[in-house]
Amino acid sequence: MEGAEESASVDLDKYLAKYQSSLQGADLLIWEQGSRNDRGQLEISGGNKGIVTFNLVVNSADVDIHSSFGGVIDSAAWYLIKALSTMRDQDGTILIKGIKEQVTPPSQRELDLVERFALRTPEGVTEVYGLTIPPLKTERSAFLHHLFFEPSLNIEGIESGYQGHGVKTILPARSRAKMEVRLVPGLTPELVLEKIRQHLDEHGFEKVELTFTLGEMSYRSDMSAPAILNLIQIAEEHEKKGISVLPTSPGTGPMHTVFTFLGVPIAGFGLGHEKSRDHGGDENIRLVDYYSHIALVESLIGSYA
Repeated sequence: MEGAEESASVDLDKYLAKYQSSLQGADLLIWEQGSRNDRGQLEISGGNKGIVTFNLVVNSADVDIHSSFGGVIDSAAWYLIKALSTMRDQDGTILIKGIKEQVTPPSQRELDLVERFALRTPEGVTEVYGLTIPPLKTERSAFLHHLFFEPSLNIEGIESGYQGHGVKTILPARSRAKMEVRLVPGLTPELVLEKIRQHLDEHGFEKVELTFTLGEMSYRSDMSAPAILNLIQIAEEHEKKGISVLPTSPGTGPMHTVFTFLGVPIAGFGLGHEKSRDHGGDENIRLVDYYSHIALVESLIGSYA
């Protein structure tokens, strides 16, 4: 068990380096990620996206300025908003040169697995999260391709100016956005940040300060390793409603770090379900899935007896 997954597992590589000789040689590594889809099928996936997170900060003046100057003085808030608007288009496509060009395209087997087994839909996501604005992708194939195989640029949080009671007529002197790019094979955190810095400078936003916070590489398996095929066969026998085999998940974790040190086939299946609402205030699992997961792990261990 490794408890720093939500903060980029910053010391995991040191642990793996120290105990590499003891941990190498395993047949299979079971990852904790995964859920059941809306048909009740257990999803078994062989990878995840990477991530790079960073802060964008603008300091436009020594102090906040009276907003009567708003027609003649730019503010940190407007400056940052304009910079952000150049980085992504209306349908979510990243506009930063040198990122999309480096993406490793999925193999035909990976495409086929997603086409056959992936059941996530724009309508389903809208229902689960109660979306009040439309999804960026509404056609199934485009939705799935971007979900599993394309990088995404996201605003985690944004802050600027006065947020207290009433009003305060100012032009904010400081604005900050917490940002992330979800990575796919072919992209490294360092490369992406370099391209973002170049983009901001080329578009006249050199006053935006960019600070790296954390990063992880992506990993993807085609699910063809003998140990993974053995797991799939056991799961098919165990799961009455069937299984869903995916080459990757849209989430992030340190799979690439583990695989780099151990070289062991990795497959993930977990305790979630289609309405688990991951990272929401009411994130949840069902007890029946918990017990079923135990039984499947027992059967898998038994196959090596």
